[in-house]
Amino acid sequence: MCQTTSNEPLVHPTLAGYESLINRLEKFAEHNALPTSVRLQQMNDGSGTLSTLSKNGAKYHKQCRNRYDDQKLSRLLSSLHAPDDTAGATDCSSFTTRSSSASVDIKTSCLFCDGPSLPENNLVSVCTKKIGPKIHAQAVEMQHTKLLAKMASTDFIALEVKYHRRCYIEFRNSCRSQQRAMGNNNSDPYRLTYGSVISELVQYMQDVYMYNSTAPVFKLSELTKLVAERMTSLSVTSDDQSVNRTRLKEQLLELIPGLREDKCGREVLLTFEPDVGDAIREACEYNDMTDGMCIARAARILRRDLFGNFPKFDGSLSEGFCPENSAPPSLVSFLTTLLGGYNIDGGSPVSSAERTAACSIAQLIRFNSVKRQRPNTPAHTRHQVSHETPLTVYVGLMLHSATRKKSLVDKMNSLGLSVSYSRVQEIEATVTNAVCHSYRSLGDVVPVTLSQNVFTTAAIDNIDHNSSSTTAQDSFHGSSVSVIQHPDSPLPPLSLQLSDVTWSRKITSRLPDTYTCIPAMGNVMCEMPVSTVNTSSIDSNVKPLEHLGRWLSIVEGAVSGQTEHNSISFAAYHSTSSSSSSSNTLLTK
Repeated sequence: MCQTTSNEPLVHPTLAGYESLINRLEKFAEHNALPTSVRLQQMNDGSGTLSTLSKNGAKYHKQCRNRYDDQKLSRLLSSLHAPDDTAGATDCSSFTTRSSSASVDIKTSCLFCDGPSLPENNLVSVCTKKIGPKIHAQAVEMQHTKLLAKMASTDFIALEVKYHRRCYIEFRNSCRSQQRAMGNNNSDPYRLTYGSVISELVQYMQDVYMYNSTAPVFKLSELTKLVAERMTSLSVTSDDQSVNRTRLKEQLLELIPGLREDKCGREVLLTFEPDVGDAIREACEYNDMTDGMCIARAARILRRDLFGNFPKFDGSLSEGFCPENSAPPSLVSFLTTLLGGYNIDGGSPVSSAERTAACSIAQLIRFNSVKRQRPNTPAHTRHQVSHETPLTVYVGLMLHSATRKKSLVDKMNSLGLSVSYSRVQEIEATVTNAVCHSYRSLGDVVPVTLSQNVFTTAAIDNIDHNSSSTTAQDSFHGSSVSVIQHPDSPLPPLSLQLSDVTWSRKITSRLPDTYTCIPAMGNVMCEMPVSTVNTSSIDSNVKPLEHLGRWLSIVEGAVSGQTEHNSISFAAYHSTSSSSSSSNTLLTK
């Protein structure tokens, strides 16, 4: 058609493709809409146009063929039969309202063009609930006041809205074009992940062709599922409907040399030309210069996302300042592929261990990244507070809490794995001041995560750690109070907010006096009575010993049988003996 040679691959259609092309070209020729490069007379050698094209194996570019499709033909016919409405044009107000808009019945006409149903362009009824809110959001984004004036609600099924398929496609394309025009330098995580998955798919298809003994045949529907599943495994939610099959097919035909498309019913099959082995081998060969350029381009793309807006540390490591929000998705996706390799045909999602490792490495890269290199670069990188990530803050606080060693924290900071020791002190002092200020405002010491006006219970118990010895150095004995709240409905998580607090390395706030000063229990006695100790003389202890000696003599005679005595026990002997001062003293003892 264009009679030019370009890098775009040529398409060799089937017999049905030739017939469809000839019919379209003849209709364009009837209205003198064919360019000078396309001449139907030269396509016929006397045996018929169809026979001539098929006999000579005519090929064309996909882009050239799209210039004469049904959409272009319908536009040509509508432009030839369009009525002249310029005479009835009136001045319009600068403000568009629903009352000023012409009343159009969206039940019998197209929502977008207000046109009726035509044989070649039938009206389609809305059958899904999601299309209404989606069109409304896109119309608001584009400031399409005429379209918004027709929408009394986003429930298009209840409104019985109808539209032309082509009009809906044009509306989506215009919305996509505006989004690209208004887009900033920040990359789209979906598009970056999609590009990475497409590169995996291209390599997978080339490997299947090179290492299989038979010519492979790929179904476009199965390739679409592979792309959607791989994107989902890379933490980008996707399904078969969100992946455009036509765009995917065109990208594969452009990226893989010798790949062609064939149709089998409604299924699109992708196969290789029989003589493309050398071209694929040449495309798969490694080139140092080309690889170096690819690495430089990848670094430039990733650095573009490294210096965006990310959450800062505000006293909590679990809410906004979390690992998932502290690294660009493009870098995490790249590292996931780098660690685990291409796995588009594996069918297994990325494991949590791989995702955690990729996220940790991404945090370290962002923490040590420098936006602009200085001429005299110091030996030690100065890390900015805006580049802090949850991993580096956690490592610094954990090391200082476990070891209390400044040298170890600074060593990890010099290796780029932790925040500095001064930053750790600043965080600890700021958190201490904020907590003490919260305690003083409440008048008592309670956990900062405790919610008010919620039924609360408490449990008190002892804490005994290594209680085998009371003198052990590692033992701990104390009491604990566990506070449990019982809300009627789930409560939002509460944490200490440091957004409005002045950061400082000095502790300026103290605990409340009610917590540090414990009042005395009862009345304090100034003078304690001291009891006197009565001592007895040595003579008072001699008489009881004599009395005990006489009892032992009686016991000895009774045991040897020399004498008989009824009172052998000391109690009986003492009860029968006469009471004396010495015996009374013995009983008192």
